Amino acid sequence: MNDARILLVNDDVFQLSLIANFLEREGWNVVSCSQTEKALEEIEKASPPFDLIITDLHMPVIDGWRFCRLLRSEEFKQYNKTPLLVVSATFSGVDAESITRDIGANAFLPIPFKTEDLKSAVINLLEGKVHSLKKRVLVIEDSKSQRHLIRKTFEKADFIVYEASTGREGVALFQKVNPDIIILDYQLPDITGDKLISKFKKPPSLASVILITVEPSTKLAVRILRLGADAYVRKPFEPEYLVDLAYKTQRERALLRIEDLLEKRTRELRESRESFQTVADFTFNWEFWLNPDGSFAYCSPSCERITGYTKEEFLEGKVSFVDLAHPDDKKLMQSFYGNALGGGSGQELPCKIRDKEGQTHWVAITWRPIVKENGVFNGVRGSVHDITSRQKVERQQNIFRNLAYSLSNIHSLDKALSLCLRAAVKGIDVDFGALFLITDDKRVECRYQFGGPFDELQIRESFEIDPKFRKSLQETQSVLLPPFDMGSSLTRPLADRGISVDAILPVKLEGKLRAFLIFGSRRSRFIGKLEVRFLEILADQISNTISRAELEEALRRSEAKFRSLFEFAGDAIFILKDEEFVECNAKASEMFGCDRKEIIGQTLLDFSPEIQPNGEKSSELIPEKISRALEGEPQFYYWQHRRPSGEVFDTEISLNRIELGDEIYLQAIIRDITERKRLEAQLQHAQKMEAIGTLAGGIAHDFNNILGGIMGYIDLLKMEMKPESKQQKILMTIENAGKRAIELTKQLLMFSRKEGLETRCFDINGSIKNVSSLLSRTVDKRIEIVLDLDENIPGVIGDSGQLEQMIMNLCVNASDAMPQGGILRIKTGFVDLDYVNGDARIWKYLRGSDLEEKRYIVLEISDTGCGMDEETRRRIFEPFFTTKEVGKGTGLGLAMVYGIVKNHKGSIHVESKPGEGTLFTIFLPAGDEVEKEEQIHFEEPAKGTGTILVVDDEEIIRNMLTEILQKLGYKVLAAADGREGVEVFEKNHKDIDLVILDMNMPVMGGIETFQKIKEIDPDVRALLATGFSMAKNTRDILDEGFVGYITKPFTINQLSEKIHEVMDADPVCKGSAPITAIENVIN
Repeated sequence: MNDARILLVNDDVFQLSLIANFLEREGWNVVSCSQTEKALEEIEKASPPFDLIITDLHMPVIDGWRFCRLLRSEEFKQYNKTPLLVVSATFSGVDAESITRDIGANAFLPIPFKTEDLKSAVINLLEGKVHSLKKRVLVIEDSKSQRHLIRKTFEKADFIVYEASTGREGVALFQKVNPDIIILDYQLPDITGDKLISKFKKPPSLASVILITVEPSTKLAVRILRLGADAYVRKPFEPEYLVDLAYKTQRERALLRIEDLLEKRTRELRESRESFQTVADFTFNWEFWLNPDGSFAYCSPSCERITGYTKEEFLEGKVSFVDLAHPDDKKLMQSFYGNALGGGSGQELPCKIRDKEGQTHWVAITWRPIVKENGVFNGVRGSVHDITSRQKVERQQNIFRNLAYSLSNIHSLDKALSLCLRAAVKGIDVDFGALFLITDDKRVECRYQFGGPFDELQIRESFEIDPKFRKSLQETQSVLLPPFDMGSSLTRPLADRGISVDAILPVKLEGKLRAFLIFGSRRSRFIGKLEVRFLEILADQISNTISRAELEEALRRSEAKFRSLFEFAGDAIFILKDEEFVECNAKASEMFGCDRKEIIGQTLLDFSPEIQPNGEKSSELIPEKISRALEGEPQFYYWQHRRPSGEVFDTEISLNRIELGDEIYLQAIIRDITERKRLEAQLQHAQKMEAIGTLAGGIAHDFNNILGGIMGYIDLLKMEMKPESKQQKILMTIENAGKRAIELTKQLLMFSRKEGLETRCFDINGSIKNVSSLLSRTVDKRIEIVLDLDENIPGVIGDSGQLEQMIMNLCVNASDAMPQGGILRIKTGFVDLDYVNGDARIWKYLRGSDLEEKRYIVLEISDTGCGMDEETRRRIFEPFFTTKEVGKGTGLGLAMVYGIVKNHKGSIHVESKPGEGTLFTIFLPAGDEVEKEEQIHFEEPAKGTGTILVVDDEEIIRNMLTEILQKLGYKVLAAADGREGVEVFEKNHKDIDLVILDMNMPVMGGIETFQKIKEIDPDVRALLATGFSMAKNTRDILDEGFVGYITKPFTINQLSEKIHEVMDADPVCKGSAPITAIENVIN
């Protein structure tokens, strides 16, 4: 349909252009003609024919009515069915519809019309939705045969025929169908036809009435015509003649109506001109009427208000439109004048003119040509509207629009304020402007100037302003207008340059003065309401600009702070949208071991193993957590993640819903807890070891008390028997069993860390060689012992006996793991944490340990035995855990090793796999120069004299000590607990030379008992006996006042030596004399 061709005919060039432009914009092909003759030429050469023709009615030479009748004639058969659309400003209503039908058109639009009405009419006509053009004929005839004959004839001629046999039926049909033509029989059954004529001709009916009769009376014919009938026909007649007569009467009526309407329009036009002049004299606009020669036929008094010239000056030809034109628009005005007086179509011309005083005004000139009925140009009618205010408003609106667009793309406050100042100067049309920012209560800063006199002030230079002026700026609610009292700091630079201040604009933010603008001109300008309103709006814009800049700066600082917190957070932070990562920080990349671009777009599931430690699927757990978080329920849970390398690590996740702008996101904070879990496992292990160690220490204490009695009585029996006796051999067997029990107890004490250390710096390589020598004689000969010792390493700080015991235990375990033989390798080395050396495995252990020193000896003991699985490897240091058969292992060996290493502030690590052997790596603090070991020599028990008080809750120990001391020559007093001991001492303190106190006793412990005894005799000598090692508490014991201590179990030699040592000490030196403690030495 859009490729349809439309012929448009209209002598009004303005209307022609308007309609053609609209139709072309809608996509139709339009041929425009301003004359009917030209349109007929286009029709003749058109191939194919036009699809639609649109024509005006009132046109010169060949009007629209004749044009339409031609298109429906035999000469233009190809256009008989072409849709015709008539447009006219002359006719409307019923007249237009009737005339349209008379001339054969299909539709009518009165001018002015809406473009959507035109579009709808064109579409309907092109789609074939045309109104019926058939004429309606009402036949009122009582003769059925006559009615039938007339009906057939008119229907053949393409009329619509309605029939009635009586006058009553005819009137009813007339009112119903509104016929164009009425064929009326004179003689009807119920009435004569002449009596119905007046009913059928009564307005608004436009029907033609043709009366038929058999009477030949001329008098009747004259009467009928006078009554209003359009024609009179005598019977009989040819039916075709009746049709021709119907066409003729219709044409005559149409012509008469057109003439009547044109006469009416002419009369109305004349009356309109007279009315126009009457009304125009009192209108606000300047109304005018130009003659064809350009002279003023009429000029309303308003011309003087706009131009300063009187209407007489215009009517007398002293001034014309061309004379008024501003130099910028002189050519535009000349073009307008030539077009208007040349009979062109009407238009609106916005332009500038100068009044009598030389002031510029913006005006809009609207006009229409005046054309007589015969188409002759008869002048121009128009109106001049002063649009200066409108132009100012439009100009200001354009300034605001451009300013808003510019500000939206600028984030610098300096540039934004500069643009606002320039906009203000242009908006109120002044010569200069300056913007000042308030810096404090007294000073301002000239920030920007535009075309101004402040060239002596450097930008951003501040100066004081008058307090009264500042107060007036703060208090005013609008623009300040002259007169002003600004103070000399602002007045002087303006006055020196001849600038008159036209306005001052304060700018406030939340009620506080933040800035002000000064505007001025060389010649004082009037600042009217439009300018004031413009400046008030601009003040809001500047205020918003300052506010926005401050908010943006705060936002930038906040974003920078957030970004810094985000990027440098110790935890990985992710932002999720629709389950996918859309942002992450640097820690996230570090934790997951991949670049940020490899994370964005992925999901939590992409970095998770298929199954979590609790046995549930990651794919099922993640949607549940995300769903709950999105519902506003914060999620905190433990999780295992998987790096792209496949490495799995433990984390804890905090998942929360957040809103960014108008969108919902999830924030995931992920913390790697691998190290924490390792430390927790270490702590749990340490706590378990501590608990078991406490138990082991208690058991060892009790064993020592029991063994002390046993070993003491063995010594007594040995003293009384001859060395060669058989009983002596039996005692030796019992003594060896006791020694093994003592060794087991010693392991318990080592494990519980209650076995004190005799630390010194010694050569670990020498200890290894001693152990190796012993092993070479005891282990399976198929086991090869390889020593890889670094002879340049420094000494180890520690207890050589305990460390040798540790090495021995590890080597025995290694040999047990190689029942078929293998290689036992012992290697030493040295690391200094201040220098990177050694292999990566060693440094991996050091980085993951809690070692405090800087220099360490590295001891490695490895075997090629059966190895162990991960579960066994994790439990090997647990007390009483063993993989050996019942009776072949206590489960204390490696627990003791662990205790010894920890007592030495070292660390121990194990690597092992089934079938691949085991490697123990031990770190021990390194010293400097190796100390020489003192040799201890033992002598026969020494006898003595004096009284000794023995206080011990264990009866066997108490009795054993009593007998031994008596054998050695001493008098002995005994007490079963601390309270009894205090009572015995109180009665005999003058005779008692030494008190031997048990450490742990019921009722009253050894320390408390000693304190009570000291209250009785401050110079008392007391020796503390305990089943625990006391080496590490020696200083504390001596500080309490004890002269020494001895560790159970002990031999007679050790006891006698210790007694002589403390008995021979100077009483003045009690508690401070040097003591050499002999612990856990079994002869």
